[in-house]
Amino acid sequence: MRKIEKAVYLRTNDKLWMDHIDAMSKLRGTVAFSGYAQKDPLTEYKSQAYEMFMEMLGLIRNGTITTLFKMDLSKVVPQEMLEKAEVKVVQSRHPKDKSGDQDSVTHSTFISAGRNDTCPCGSRKKHKKCCGQAH
Repeated sequence: MRKIEKAVYLRTNDKLWMDHIDAMSKLRGTVAFSGYAQKDPLTEYKSQAYEMFMEMLGLIRNGTITTLFKMDLSKVVPQEMLEKAEVKVVQSRHPKDKSGDQDSVTHSTFISAGRNDTCPCGSRKKHKKCCGQAH
């Protein structure tokens, strides 16, 4: 996933950087006329260039996040990696089973349960206090 994020970030950054360079060239031409308005062209150039740069950084962040959220990972990530990530089994021990026996019972659950959700094994405990604990 990090490789995909990096590729999307670099592609977005590259495109917006080229647009920024073009905009800076245009700014250089328009700021030259600010001397007629009794303003220092260098100061005007610096302030407008800073605003344009900050806007570009925001556009890079926004474009990267938007692209990542709209991306269909099933087309980008190899199928065997998706299959590996789907099912993970956690083994945990419970102090007693439903029959009241004091022996430990091993339960298997999917990791997809949140830490504060009730445990899918049926113990009515929170997942983090039940099967979510590492033993």
